Amino acid sequence: MRRVFLAAAMLVVLAGCARHWARPGGTDAELDAAKANCEVESFTRFPRVMQTTMVSPGYISPVTSNCAPGPNGPRCVTVGGEFVPPTYSAIDLNQSARRSAYDACLMAGGWQVAKDKEEAEAITRSIPRPTPEAPR
Repeated sequence: MRRVFLAAAMLVVLAGCARHWARPGGTDAELDAAKANCEVESFTRFPRVMQTTMVSPGYISPVTSNCAPGPNGPRCVTVGGEFVPPTYSAIDLNQSARRSAYDACLMAGGWQVAKDKEEAEAITRSIPRPTPEAPR
């Protein structure tokens, strides 16, 4: 069960690495800081809530007989009929909400998801939109 959880966690981490975020005029350092800030904020709002869930129910394996001709007639071996216990996995009930909060946090900071690295670089090289001045 522990291996399944670790494998699932690694897939989530790797999936997160595949996304490309960009902001016109943004730097890698600004993106790293924004990601760290948004990760803390999203984990604060939606901490891990682990729940053990049944992935597959227990069952009795099918009974099969394998017969082969022998010197004194057919020789049969019956296998199966054993109980196979259910399998369980730990899931994080807040994972989806946390991911949405993380994305919303980055978007609120002016970052956007690019389809690939080249698009992210093009967005970064674009001229940032001027921010309106606050009334005095």
